[in-house]
Amino acid sequence: MVIDEEEISIADIVNFFYKYARFIIIFSVTVTLFTFVLLLTLSKKLYIAESGLIVLGTKPEVTFEPKIQIKEVSESIIQRFEDRKKSIQELIKTPTVIEPVISKAVELNLINKNEFTYLDFVNGNIVEVKPAGEFIKIKATMKTPELAQFFANEIAKSAVYQVNNLFFYDIPKQILDAKLLEVRQKYTEAVKKYTEYIQTNPVMELLREKTRLQSLYNYYNESINSIERNIWTAKNLKEQLQKGSVSTVGELGNAIALLRYNASIFAGDSELPFKFEFSSQDTTKITGAQINSAVEDIDNIISILQKRKSEFEKELKEQRFEQKIQELETKIEKEKVKERELVKTRDLAWEAMVALERKKEELDISEGITENILVKIAYLSELPLVPKRRYILRNTMISLVLSFMVSTVLCLLKEGYEKSKLKQ
Repeated sequence: MVIDEEEISIADIVNFFYKYARFIIIFSVTVTLFTFVLLLTLSKKLYIAESGLIVLGTKPEVTFEPKIQIKEVSESIIQRFEDRKKSIQELIKTPTVIEPVISKAVELNLINKNEFTYLDFVNGNIVEVKPAGEFIKIKATMKTPELAQFFANEIAKSAVYQVNNLFFYDIPKQILDAKLLEVRQKYTEAVKKYTEYIQTNPVMELLREKTRLQSLYNYYNESINSIERNIWTAKNLKEQLQKGSVSTVGELGNAIALLRYNASIFAGDSELPFKFEFSSQDTTKITGAQINSAVEDIDNIISILQKRKSEFEKELKEQRFEQKIQELETKIEKEKVKERELVKTRDLAWEAMVALERKKEELDISEGITENILVKIAYLSELPLVPKRRYILRNTMISLVLSFMVSTVLCLLKEGYEKSKLKQ
C-alpha cells in the first residue's frame, strides 16, 4: 500500500508568506495600532505610595540581684510573637483600620462620601499589605499622588493605633486581686444558692404526684376498657341465646357465671342478683323460661356495667388528669431548667476563679517579667511623582505578535480551503 504524502518545503513557506504578505502586514499593523491607541486612551495613570511598619517584640526580662542580671528568650513567647505579627497583617485590612481613614478623607474633602467603601480597598487592590522581615509594607494605589500618599500614611497610622490598643496592655496586680476577690464571692454565692435549692428541691415531690395521677388516669382508662369488653361479651352472649346457639343448661350457666364474676369487679353482689339457677354438669336442654331468666340477668349486668362506665368517665372528666399531669410536667421542666442554670452559674464562676488564680500565680512567679508587642511606623511615604508603569509598549508588542499569528492562521485556512476546492 502506497501512501502519498505532500511534503512542505521552505520554498512553499516563502511563497505562502509572499502571497499573503500584504494581508498579514495590513492586519497586524491595524490591530497593533488600534491596541496602542486604546491603551493610551483607556489606561489610567495610577500612583503608588508605600509606607512601612516595624513590629517590635520585647523579650522577657527577669531581674535578679544587681550583681546577676540575665535575659532569657522564651520560645513560646517568640512563637506567640510570630503569630501576632501575622494577625497584625490581617488586622490592617479590616474595617477597624481602614474605615476611620476613609472617614477622615471625606472630612478633608479629598474624596466624596460614597466614592469608596471598605470593600473597594480590600477587593479592588487599592491597599496591599505585605510582610518583609520585621517590616510590614503598606502600598496604596490611587489615581492621584496626593491620594496615594494620604491613604498609605493614614492607614499606617491607624494600624499603629488600633494594633497597640489591641495588644499592648498590662493588667496591674491590684486590679487582678480585686477581680479575683469578686469572682470568689460570686462562686461562693452560686454554691450557696445551688445548695439551698437542692435542699428544697420540689422535683421529687412533683414526680411522686405525677406518678400518682398517672396511675389513677391509667386505672380509670383500663377500667373503662375492661367494662366495654364485658359489655360486648354480655351482648354477644345475649345474642347467642336469642339465636339458640347455647343448647344446654350447664353451658349457659358457666357463661353467665363467668360474666357475673368479671362484672363483680365493678359491682357488689347485691347489685348482681342471680335468678338463673344451674349446675355446671347439667346437660339438660335449655328451656324458654330459662333463656328468659338468663337474658334478664344479662340485661341487669349490662345495665350495671354501663352505669359504672358512666361513673368512671364522669370521674375521669371531672378530675382532669391529663391537664394536671401536663401542668406537673411543665413545673418539673421549669425546675430542671432552674437547676441547670444554677449549675451553669456555679461552674462558670469556678472556671473564672481558677483562671484568675492561675494568672495570679503566673504573675507572682514571673514578677519583674514584662512582655509587650508594639507596632511603630518605620517610614512614611513621600509624594509619588512617577505614575505606575502601564506597560503600553510591552502590551503593544504582545498585540503585534498575536495579530501576526491570527492573520497567519486565517491565511492558512484560506489556502487550505482553496486547495480542497481545486481537488474537487
